[in-house]
Amino acid sequence: MSEQQRKTTTYLRETDIWRLDALARKQGLTRAELLRRIVSEYVEDHRPEKEPLPVFDLGEPMSVAEQERALTEALERKAGRR
Repeated sequence: MSEQQRKTTTYLRETDIWRLDALARKQGLTRAELLRRIVSEYVEDHRPEKEPLPVFDLGEPMSVAEQERALTEALERKAGRR
């Protein structure tokens, strides 16, 4: 089943229209179909969820004792700043 379409109006430079028409003729498409394909491809390639997730370096794994020691040191540093 095809997705419903809605008419839009966009102003383009004359030279871009000529180039679009030439590309459309070469591919055997209408200008409208070429524009639909161009827009669909662009928005698919730039979807927010396609952006890579940030990477965090948390260092080497720590034992429970090392975690407790690091937490105690951080709390002591914070208490010393008061």
